[in-house]
Amino acid sequence: VDDDTTHALQDEQAALAHREVAEAFELNASLGRLQHCLEALDPARRHCVLHAYVDGCSHGEIAERLGAPLGTVKAWIRRSLTSLRECMA
Repeated sequence: VDDDTTHALQDEQAALAHREVAEAFELNASLGRLQHCLEALDPARRHCVLHAYVDGCSHGEIAERLGAPLGTVKAWIRRSLTSLRECMA
């Protein structure tokens, strides 16, 4: 392998590393915004979203856990997702 090829590979690796660092910073910023937006939600709504999207619970399971009607849980999740989209925009 000649010097030009070696330098080209090193440049490519450096560019890749730079992109990975930039993507990591962007992801970190997005996670920070998401946490801020989640904290802005009403606690009951926040718990519904977290149970659904972090714990993987069904809407029925969430309703049972919280002792809330299924329709209420569905509405909370739908409204919360709308609020999160607006907050993240």
